[in-house]
Amino acid sequence: MEREDKEFDFTYLCLGAGVQSTALTAACDLGLTINGYTFPRPDVVLFADTQADPPWILEQVKNLQKTSSLDIRTVTAGNLKNDSLFGKPGLNKFGKPFSKFVTLPVYGLNPDGTKTLLRRQCTREYKIDPIEKEVRRLLGYTKGQRIKESTRALLGISLEECSRMKDSRTSWVTNEYPLVEARLRRHDCKRIIKEAGYPPAQRS
Repeated sequence: MEREDKEFDFTYLCLGAGVQSTALTAACDLGLTINGYTFPRPDVVLFADTQADPPWILEQVKNLQKTSSLDIRTVTAGNLKNDSLFGKPGLNKFGKPFSKFVTLPVYGLNPDGTKTLLRRQCTREYKIDPIEKEVRRLLGYTKGQRIKESTRALLGISLEECSRMKDSRTSWVTNEYPLVEARLRRHDCKRIIKEAGYPPAQRS
């Protein structure tokens, strides 16, 4: 199945600061063409800081800001660890305390002694939402306004992880997976990082 090329008004790259998203940042920065696929240059690169990531993740983001010519910015929705353990301050949009979900992947015990993963939504609340909020701001929209521009998100998933590919749940965002389009695997990403002179990355 051939990929249908489409022009977008605004493109942003979602940075996790691990191996794949670091390679994606490098490939987009340099405009590499690999296996017939040319990596697009994003208007902005956005890293969602959960304030609970290991120190090397934040150091990697700083290193990328120094290395890359792309506009790399950090956004946050708060402290994931503290909010999970103690609850978010204030009330949600229904006027109720933030207590419906835990946000970290927390396990509980069933009556029979088996483990079960409690309901959570950390990816949406602490990664996707703050990034999309910043995109709205950059496009000049306030909350609730209908976005007219065609917008795409570049996501760092490599070929062996293609089962993780999903369409965006946000109507005005199209998810794209350049590393998959270029048929790249994790070891290819490490090579791209090294050849581009980018700081080496660990698993995020």
